[in-house]
Amino acid sequence: MSELLGVDLVVAKNIKKIEAEQLYQKDMNEEFFTLNKFEIMLTVFDNKIIEDVQKGLIYYFSNNEYVSDYARKFNESSDQIIIDINREMKLLERIRIEGAKNSLDVSSSLKVVNGQEKSGVSIQIILLSKFREEIKTKKELLHPLSFVQNFAKVNKKEDDINPED
Repeated sequence: MSELLGVDLVVAKNIKKIEAEQLYQKDMNEEFFTLNKFEIMLTVFDNKIIEDVQKGLIYYFSNNEYVSDYARKFNESSDQIIIDINREMKLLERIRIEGAKNSLDVSSSLKVVNGQEKSGVSIQIILLSKFREEIKTKKELLHPLSFVQNFAKVNKKEDDINPED
């Protein structure tokens, strides 16, 4: 455990139990689908090690071969998509320039539905740019593990007996 989490042996010995449970959500049809989130339950003998265990879990996922391969493949495919988007944006720009030179209405065949009404203005370059920036943001924010909420530190042990009860 110490080696997997990259924590001291003393910290590892104070871990009583770690459990993880996949989280699910119901869709409109009342069917469950898995989320890319899970809940981790941690039971320790000493609550002073909780922060070390959190860091250890991040260490574990950051050094996990499957997660590393997944992140590498995601980054590679994202880079290729960005290259393709940039190429398409340049092509669209050239088409518009040529269309303007020849007084052609290039945008008439490139209409976009923006939710409720059709827009007569071609906004492919803007949409591609927005998509490219979303991909870049996802790449920057890609972390193998991030906590929605840190582990709670409970000061009263579960097996403590309160004389007033």
